[in-house]
Amino acid sequence: MKVTNIHPITQTGVTASEHYIDGRPCFSPDGNTVLFERAGKEIPRQEFWTVDINTKTENI
Repeated sequence: MKVTNIHPITQTGVTASEHYIDGRPCFSPDGNTVLFERAGKEIPRQEFWTVDINTKTENI
């Protein structure tokens, strides 16, 4: 699978002051999990997050 034209997205967290930039998404080999970087005002250093495709659950 070749993925092209991936751009970071900006999203708002639970409160209006939480702004995140998510980027560099990639799928796990089994295709069930997405790994991405998250940075933002409330995050002092970039973090790696995952999202389970089936449950749509985010984890740090």
